[in-house]
Amino acid sequence: MQHTRHLAYVLSSWRGQECKPVVVGQRISPTPMQLMIVDFKKKVLTGNDTLPPRSSRHSLLPMIASAASIAACAICASVEDWLSFKMILLGIISSGITSSIMSTGNITLERLKPAHGVPRGDGMLLSDTRIVILRGNEEDVNAVTKGKLRLELKGGGYTVLLCAFIAMLQVTLQLAFMPFGSLPGQLMFLLSLLVSGACNLYLSAKEDEVQSSALITLLNTPEVKTYQASSRATAAVLACLALCWESSTPPTQVLQEIVPIKPKAWKAWSEFVVENIREKRTQFVWGENESTDCLDERENKLLLELIDDAHAAHDQYIKDHTIT
Repeated sequence: MQHTRHLAYVLSSWRGQECKPVVVGQRISPTPMQLMIVDFKKKVLTGNDTLPPRSSRHSLLPMIASAASIAACAICASVEDWLSFKMILLGIISSGITSSIMSTGNITLERLKPAHGVPRGDGMLLSDTRIVILRGNEEDVNAVTKGKLRLELKGGGYTVLLCAFIAMLQVTLQLAFMPFGSLPGQLMFLLSLLVSGACNLYLSAKEDEVQSSALITLLNTPEVKTYQASSRATAAVLACLALCWESSTPPTQVLQEIVPIKPKAWKAWSEFVVENIREKRTQFVWGENESTDCLDERENKLLLELIDDAHAAHDQYIKDHTIT
């Protein structure tokens, strides 16, 4: 199994509105899984791009922090505590300067360019509870599995050092002078600090959501379909159908990455799944063969449950993709 970069994790953790899953299967299993199919129908753009605007609730957070600081400044001015007023204003100005400088940078999506004439790059990202199927040409899939984001600023590292110096100067001055402010001024300073800290804490908690939403836009908004599979077997069949129905990818190879296919019942089940995919059957068909003849009662019961899972997955995929 190949190792992937951070962008693959970011995409795997995406929980956008487009990810509202379709429930597949009725069996209650201890190992339900979610499967997301990402189709790169539009080419992923190369070159520089900027991060997309955050959702409205994320955009409001800096405004809330700024409003709290401005209100604190106003209260300090009303009690004529000009020292605290200046220190809070210093924080507003320094944060504004560093934010403005950093926002001038461009986000570059770097990826490996494959050799000319390579086949499609369909692949699978697998975790304990989620499967992500990537379908598209090799270059676009590489943007997720092997790509990386790079922030390009005018001035490069010197710009980052300048921002760090401004932030350090702000903190140093505030630590040095705030103890000499009045009690109301100090309370206002602490209040503005708490509001800013709470906003930053919230954004940190939503880091994966913010990153994944930005990545989806940088990937030129691919088509996404999500399934909530009742069992790992159901998810395995959906993954097989997504990767193997229109390609030469061996279904057995996909199955063995997700579920065990060596036990007798699983082996018989996998043979039925593989046969239905290879024959491009729109209705799931199964019956007796050499693998089912040697199953005992317990294994037969397991096989029937697995067949139900495969049947549900097969029917749902055919229905969603209007295959006739």
